[in-house]
Amino acid sequence: MVLTMRVDFVGRCGEIVVNAAGLRLDRIAYKKDHRIFISQMAPEHLRDAIVKPTAQVGLTLQAGLADRMLDEIDREPGALPLLQDALDLLWQRRQGSVLTQSVYDELGGVVGALRRRADTLLDELAQQGDLRTAQRLLLALVSVAEDTALDTRQRVRLTELRSSVSREQDVASVDRVLQQLVSARLLVQDGDGQGSTVEVAREALIRK
Repeated sequence: MVLTMRVDFVGRCGEIVVNAAGLRLDRIAYKKDHRIFISQMAPEHLRDAIVKPTAQVGLTLQAGLADRMLDEIDREPGALPLLQDALDLLWQRRQGSVLTQSVYDELGGVVGALRRRADTLLDELAQQGDLRTAQRLLLALVSVAEDTALDTRQRVRLTELRSSVSREQDVASVDRVLQQLVSARLLVQDGDGQGSTVEVAREALIRK
């Protein structure tokens, strides 16, 4: 079995019991022969993540585009998911087989593309009178730390999310807003029925 975990959650391994004998995950995770730490991707690895997949499907990036993307995410945590989001939008608006700088500018760059989409949807929800519901939904999906830099997204069962958010709003409003946030790829919903879970798509959305 291979388990991946963010390093800032390793300290919580003691909360997880892995067998009937009461063995906790920290007894395994803290042993050197059971763990491998993986550092953040270096610039050359991020460049490969941009250039190589596009080449494999017959696409090219306009000269200088990869450099601009790398410059923008130089100090951005969670760079790879942000790149994924921006590259997908660039692909949707490609010119022939070329991903262009002009579209990149229109999107607002790697980080701007995501935040602009979020701001646009929140404006629409405000006009519909659903902004309060959206705020309650998003707050319920964030684990808040004393140091706001350590705030993280958390996965919540849909049934729990509905019950925690719909105290002041009817369930129909919650489901309507949830669907809009999922359609805009700001939230991710997995599964269906009672086992369905929801989480924030990118942690960049919960940070300034």
